[in-house]
Amino acid sequence: MLRAFFGICLILVLNLPARAAPAGSVVGVLGGCVIESGGNRAAAKLSSAVQVGDTVEVPEGGRLRLRMADGSVVTIAAGTRMKVTAYGVTDAGKRQEAQLSLQEGLVRAQVAPVKGTPAQFEIDTAAGVTAARSTDFFVEAQQGWVQTVVLSGSVTLTSAATGAVTTIAARQGARLETGHEPAAARAWPAAEISKLIARTSFPQNKPPPRRRARSDNGERGNQAATGADQGNYTPPPGYTPPQQPSYPPPAYNPPYAPPPAYVPPPTYVPPRYFPPGGYNPPRGGYNPPPGGGGGNFPPRGGIETPPRGGVYQPPQQGSAPPSSNTGPAGQLQ
Repeated sequence: MLRAFFGICLILVLNLPARAAPAGSVVGVLGGCVIESGGNRAAAKLSSAVQVGDTVEVPEGGRLRLRMADGSVVTIAAGTRMKVTAYGVTDAGKRQEAQLSLQEGLVRAQVAPVKGTPAQFEIDTAAGVTAARSTDFFVEAQQGWVQTVVLSGSVTLTSAATGAVTTIAARQGARLETGHEPAAARAWPAAEISKLIARTSFPQNKPPPRRRARSDNGERGNQAATGADQGNYTPPPGYTPPQQPSYPPPAYNPPYAPPPAYVPPPTYVPPRYFPPGGYNPPRGGYNPPPGGGGGNFPPRGGIETPPRGGVYQPPQQGSAPPSSNTGPAGQLQ
C-alpha cells in the first residue's frame, strides 16, 4: 500500500510541466517599475526574473534595464509598456528567436551577435516590425506611428499594412505611419540621437565616501565608516583639534600711506653762452687805417694806386717790385 502511494507521487512529479527558463532578468531599475506576470503585478527589483508573456511598465521618470538570456540588453525608457512575446535560446545560450511587443514608449536594444545561422531580434508595433541580427538601435512607438533609429549595424522596418520594407543603416532613421509604407531612411541628426541616448541612460551615481578606519595596532584598514563608528571616535591623547577661523573674517586693512603732495619742478632757464675769456673790445675804440678809406690794399706786385699828386706810372715789365711801400719822399706808393 505504501509503495503504491509513493509510486503514484513519483509519476505525478515527473509529469509536472517543467518551468521554462526566464527570458531575462532586471539589471537596472529606476522609479516604480512594474512586472505583470499571469495577472499579478509586482515591483521590479534587481535580479527579478522576466518570463515569456510578462509585460513590463515604466512610469514617468523611471528606467528599466533587462539582460536577456542570450546576452542582449534592452533598456526601456520612461512612459513605456512592453511585452515579451517570445524568447528562446539553446542550452548554450544561443538565441533562436526573440520577439518583443512595444505598445507605446521608447526602447533601446543592444543585440548580442550570434555565430552561425543568424537569428533575428524583432520588436513589433501596431504600425510595423523592426528586425535586427546584431546591432544597436532605438524603436519609439506612439499612437499612429513608429520610428526606428540605428546607432550601429543595420535593421529592416516592415509595414504591417503593406509589407513594404526599408533598410536603415548606422546613424540613420526612418518613420512609418500606420497603414502606409515606411519612409526612406535618412541621416539622423546627432542632436536627436543624443536625446535618445539620454532618455535610455541611467544617471551616474557616485559611490559614498569611504573613511579608512584605524585598527587596534595603529594600521589603517579599508572598512567603510558607519554612523556608530563616527559617533564613537576618540582622538588620541594629546591631540588638539585645529581652531576653525571665525566667519566672516575681519576686514582687511592694508598699511596704506598716501603719496606726498606733488611739487612741480622749477621753471627751466637755459644757460647763457659766453665764449672763452668773454668779449673784450679793443681799447681806444676803432682806428681806421692810414690814408682814410678802409678798403683793402692790393697785394704786392699787383695794381698800385698812383702816388698822391702825381700820375700813375705802371711798372715796367720785367722790373722788380719795389722793396717798400714808401718812395723816396716817404709817400705811400
